[in-house]
Amino acid sequence: TEIPDLSKFTNLKTLSLQSLNSVKDFSIVSNFSSLVNLYLTTNDLRNKVPNFSKLTNLQNLSLSNCSLWSEDLENLKALKNNTNLTLDLSNNAIIDASALLVLNPNTKINLKGNINLSEELKTALSNHFKSNVTF
Repeated sequence: TEIPDLSKFTNLKTLSLQSLNSVKDFSIVSNFSSLVNLYLTTNDLRNKVPNFSKLTNLQNLSLSNCSLWSEDLENLKALKNNTNLTLDLSNNAIIDASALLVLNPNTKINLKGNINLSEELKTALSNHFKSNVTF
């Protein structure tokens, strides 16, 4: 029910914590600054998205099927300086993804399955991320 302390793995590059229904707190992943790939797919992260400010090396973040709402995207703003980021936000309940507009324009974002995104927001995201965003 808890993610173990992995701090001794100072060169940890990839962490996959998928479908862990019994885990209630994912905040420990905020401490693994060496992470390049983080997969939190199919976890209930509604109101529990970790702080990503220390994950400056992160290149792949999967938050697909995590029951995310628009408010949950606020913690992703901390990734604004990550230049080679791929972000999978597919199959959530995101209505307003405007928080993502602070991310680097080279960020690749998958928003498929978030069926309530407005056309106006899709246009704004497409203008900022060009072909790097998919709906």
